[in-house]
Order: sequence, then structure tokens, then C-alpha cells
Amino acid sequence: MSQAWNAPVRQIDNAPQVKQDRRHEQSTAATPSEGDFDAQGFGEAAAALAGASAAPGGSLAEVQVQQLIAWAKAAQRLIAEPDFERLPLVSDETGEHEVRFHEPDRRVWKKTWPGTFGMMPAWSPEGWKPTYATPLDYLERFILHNALFQDDVRLEGVIISAHPSQLVGAVPGGCSIVISQRWLIAADDQSPHPTSEQIASFMQELGFKPLPDSFFGWFREDDGVIVLDAKPDNFILTPDGILPFDLVLARGVGE
Repeated sequence: MSQAWNAPVRQIDNAPQVKQDRRHEQSTAATPSEGDFDAQGFGEAAAALAGASAAPGGSLAEVQVQQLIAWAKAAQRLIAEPDFERLPLVSDETGEHEVRFHEPDRRVWKKTWPGTFGMMPAWSPEGWKPTYATPLDYLERFILHNALFQDDVRLEGVIISAHPSQLVGAVPGGCSIVISQRWLIAADDQSPHPTSEQIASFMQELGFKPLPDSFFGWFREDDGVIVLDAKPDNFILTPDGILPFDLVLARGVGE
């Protein structure tokens, strides 16, 4: 881990200013396309991890962590942990991320908990539920999110924490992925989330059907995309319509 700190570390407190209408900030992003995933930075990192296999006595996630760190060093995408921690805290109580606010570009920056990389859909005897993802699963999740919801979640970089993870099942090495999302403004501050009925209409317009035996799940037969955790708390009803965040999704997940 110490070798990683010898690489150039990206400073995050001097990001360029982005002019935005603060009342409708979520409407300013360029629309990504199927062929333009890497505008948000995920494609290059995902390519560096693709094709990895677990080493004897280790796990696939551990191999991918080492590849991710090597990519971040080569791409100068390491972020200094103290720089991230100086950003104003939004939340440190979510299951997947520590969330902070980056004022220069008015975006929410999210760091996965050290040694963990969010969740992905998986089949269990109790039905479809979120389970721990590998680094590549996480990167592919947001490539898919951007394409599916015409969003602009960005890969900002990688942090190697100086603090050992206290989480059960965390991959050794203290590695976290940092992404950023637009700051979403609710149309009604008193009622920021859509109803379950509005979410159902939104998902059905995208070609999804409810997924039986799942955790707030939806399935699209055309391309095999599964979405979990699609409950009201993970959507904002904005002046521009319903916008999701933190949904757990993947394509072509088998039972």
C-alpha cells in the first residue's frame, strides 16, 4: 500500500468552476450515449480490470483491487484521503458510501467504504437481493446507470485509506472508489421523493416489469437488466422529472 502513495496524488480542492443554474442543476449534464461511456471515466478503469481471475488462495475482488490501484497510479487518479475528508460531509450513514459535497463543481462526491465496492443483484434462496460487488461490478454498474438513465455519474478516482476497514468482508488494502453525481434539487422540498406509483410508471416507460421475489426489484427482458432497491428514497422528483440514484443494477445476471 505504501508504494501507491509514491504516485502523483490528485488534488481535489482546485477543480474548475462550473456555472450552473442552482435551481435546476440536474438538467445541465450532457446526455451520454452507448458509445460515449468513457466521458465519465469508467470505461478505461473497467477495461484495466476486465479478464482478471482469482489467484490461488485469494479472491477475484483482491486481484481487481490490485489492478485498480495500478490503473489509478498510471492514470494519476489517486486522491489524497485528507483532501476528500476536508469536503463538507453530507452523510456517513449510508450502506455503500461516505458522501461529501464538492463546492467548485457543485457535485456530490461519494467514496465507497474502504475495502468494499457497493452492491450488485444476486439470486439467493430468498429471492433477488443485493450482495457485495467487486470493483469491476461497481464500475460496470455506473456505466449501465449512465446509459439507462441518461445520467452523468463520473469516476473521480481512487483513495487508499490509512485507516484499516472495520467492515466484515472488506477486501484488504483500504481501497475505495470515488464517484460524483449531480446535486439533485427537488421540485418540492417538503416532498422530495416520488411515490411508489410514480416510480412504477417511470420504470415501465423504460421497459421494466416488476421482479418477483426481489428487494424492490425490476427486470427488463430485452437486455436482461436487473434493478434492485428501487424504493422512493433512491429517487428525487425534480423539476425535470424523476431522477434515480444509488440503485443496485446489473446486466445479464444469472441465477
